[in-house]
Amino acid sequence: MKQTERIRDYYLPKLKDEKSDSECLGWENKQAQELRFKVLERVIFTGASILDVGCGLGNLYDYLNERGYNFEYTGIDILPEMIVRAKAKNAEPEFICGNLFKEDLFNGKKFDIVYASGIFNIELGNNDEFLRNALLKFISLSNKAVVFNLLHNRSKTKEAGYYYQTPETVQKMLPQVKNVVFVDNYLDNDFSTILEVL
Repeated sequence: MKQTERIRDYYLPKLKDEKSDSECLGWENKQAQELRFKVLERVIFTGASILDVGCGLGNLYDYLNERGYNFEYTGIDILPEMIVRAKAKNAEPEFICGNLFKEDLFNGKKFDIVYASGIFNIELGNNDEFLRNALLKFISLSNKAVVFNLLHNRSKTKEAGYYYQTPETVQKMLPQVKNVVFVDNYLDNDFSTILEVL
């Protein structure tokens, strides 16, 4: 099965059931989703331009907007159904449907912060390779920082069909960057990585 089909098979039934945003995106609940967003607050600054890769329903935009941040937001997702629903909720931010890894969507434009929450969670059959390639892409699009999260290998509630990792293994995968910070004290089954771009 192709990667895009696996992604569609995972998310579309949840969207059709008209569940809450966090349930549609496969998170335990809104609070768990927002704990992942909170890590981004370590690097955000006034006027920051943010690229939200795998933006889903635009919940990161909602989170930052509700907290009064001044930022420029672009969300991208591979599923048109996500983008349609995100645009229906928020007309102001820019939402793009496309495959960042197969298309040149930004014509050399860079963003201060590239953020990805949850895009590495589904087992796709080649997750290590996907993660390595994604990090190179994210770094090429970022002026300052890349922030992303993964399911933690120490999770006591591992489920089939998901991809789990450790900070130690991610450290070995990373290309040369200025600084790396792992944040793994907010949920038992998750950790985030903050890369300061050279």
